[in-house]
Amino acid sequence: MLRGEEHSTARPPEVLSMALSMEEERILTQIEVRLSEDDPRLAGRLARLGAPRGRRARVITATLITAAVVLAAIGAAIAAALVQ
Repeated sequence: MLRGEEHSTARPPEVLSMALSMEEERILTQIEVRLSEDDPRLAGRLARLGAPRGRRARVITATLITAAVVLAAIGAAIAAALVQ
């Protein structure tokens, strides 16, 4: 697989991730700590890039779907009441 090729699929990056070994997790944690110490502003920007937007989008989508289902159920109930 060529570098960057994994991003050419239609799946979001979260689906393409894989579990890290304990050693890889330890190294990643060290990198994060050093980045936070060396450039706290950049570390803050990077921390805000990922998860909050994804969670927020899922919450908004779930809310809209729930509202659509409730409105459809209310509409069906009203239609059934008018037919009788």
